[in-house]
Formats: sequence, structure tokens, C-alpha cells
Amino acid sequence: MIDERTTFFGKCKGITKAGLPCRRSIIFSNELCKAHGGKNSAELVKASMDRERERLARQIARWDRKNKRLLRKIELCVSAAKG
Repeated sequence: MIDERTTFFGKCKGITKAGLPCRRSIIFSNELCKAHGGKNSAELVKASMDRERERLARQIARWDRKNKRLLRKIELCVSAAKG
């Protein structure tokens, strides 16, 4: 699939683990190959982790509200039994 980010010239500007320049051809307009700057870049992973963290926070808040309601019901039952 070809989009506005796709290019077919030049070499990757990334650095290999050995500290040498990457010799692959660039694929995206950020002048990096798929290995050094493809679709799984750090920004996308961080954004995904942030979304998951927010989802979990919403879920925990829902559980807290539910538990508070249950505790109030239990307290009412206990107080009614005593009284």
C-alpha cells in the first residue's frame, strides 16, 4: 500500500546494535527503515500504553463505586438487624 509517507530512495539514518549505520533502504518519510522506525515506533507504543492505563483507571473507579454501594447496603442491613 502506497501512501504519502512512502518513499523509495536513500538509506536508513538508524544505527545498528553494533553502532554502525543501517544499510537498509528507507520506507517511510522519517528517513528510517522498517526496523528502526516502522509502524511500531516508541510513540505508538507509548500512546497504546497510555490508553490502556486510562481504561484500567476507569475500570477501577467503576469497581470502587460498586463496592461502596455494596458496603452501604451491608451497613444498612447490619444496623437494621441490631436495631
